Amino acid sequence: MKRFLFIHLPKNAGKSLQWSLQDLMTDVSRTILKERIPKDDPRNLIIEHMPVWQLIERGQMDPAYLDNTFVFTCIRNAWDRFRSLYYYKKQDQKGYSVQQMVDLLYTGDPNKYSMWNSYEFWLRGLKQCEFVHYGPNKVMQRNFNFICKKIGIPLRRFGYTNSNQNYKGTSAEFYEQNPGAKEGVADFYAYEIDRFNQTFPY
Repeated sequence: MKRFLFIHLPKNAGKSLQWSLQDLMTDVSRTILKERIPKDDPRNLIIEHMPVWQLIERGQMDPAYLDNTFVFTCIRNAWDRFRSLYYYKKQDQKGYSVQQMVDLLYTGDPNKYSMWNSYEFWLRGLKQCEFVHYGPNKVMQRNFNFICKKIGIPLRRFGYTNSNQNYKGTSAEFYEQNPGAKEGVADFYAYEIDRFNQTFPY
């Protein structure tokens, strides 16, 4: 089996991927500040909600660890991810309209952690990374099969967990009912929309 590192990005099927490979990975999200990852660390790691460049910058990861490691993450269509985050964070219950939340995207520091960060924040400096594209179950299983082959393990079932149950209406209705939100999301998440050829509707 090839050593691997899974970068868990917020609201990108990370829990499902983690569950599907949990017997092979060490979750370092709670211990990362107490230890250093050397270049010869034998573990397969999952790093939750923390960019690799930040770990290297803080001296918590030897950049040589990445040289012989299969690095992968899951990405999601920007409009779909924004909608998921909006309901996951229960912004409607806090009194924020969708457009107000879009406006708030631009007030945060792009170099500091936020679940709303663009992929530009998360993937900065990575020389190699494979991307699992979020989608329906059949798509996720096919993409997960590719990951299994790359790390050299028998194919296994991809299991969905942590599904968001509090959506209101369809994706199309979400943006139809909030004029301007589609354009605001497109501008803020332009990096990934361009890099991964994302389109709306998705």
